[in-house]
Amino acid sequence: MFKLVENTLTVTGPVKKLERFQGIAEPLSMERLLPTPEDFREIMTGTNTIDGVKYRMWMLCYTKEIPIPELVKRRFLIRYGTVCRNQWRIANWGTRFDLVVGGKETEVKGVKIPYGLKYCFETTSSPPLPFVKNLSKTFPTLAFRLHFIDFPDFEGEFWAQGGNKLHYADWQPSYEGWGEVQEEVGSK
Repeated sequence: MFKLVENTLTVTGPVKKLERFQGIAEPLSMERLLPTPEDFREIMTGTNTIDGVKYRMWMLCYTKEIPIPELVKRRFLIRYGTVCRNQWRIANWGTRFDLVVGGKETEVKGVKIPYGLKYCFETTSSPPLPFVKNLSKTFPTLAFRLHFIDFPDFEGEFWAQGGNKLHYADWQPSYEGWGEVQEEVGSK
């Protein structure tokens, strides 16, 4: 079971640019907006024994499992900077899996707020900082602010615009009032 990080992404900017973003980006999905390269579809990870040798990564060649040839590894490293789908996703998305809501993959739609749009979703293990930075590069006239929390481990925020990180901060979440909120929720 993976731990889930709660994320709130706020997108602000000119109304016409927000409408364009919403039309292109929704439903919000990392796989849809920044897809995993097709080359990784045949690469498998985990532990597998092929001809008596254990491998952490292997590939499917037609229907046969084989170790990844060195030539393929070199080509992937040059083209993508990695040889594995999970590593590519962590580098480009910040997490191994797409956005989820309530622990399940689902469509993530924005809610209109004054001056922008707000998206609430979860990611596994870490916040999607590289994905937000990539979004800001694709939509340079919009500002992106991500607030993330994995209570009780960490909380923070990340701002990006035009492909640039404008601000990053993280801190230990406060326990102040936590018991009161739990009691209040439990008593209803």
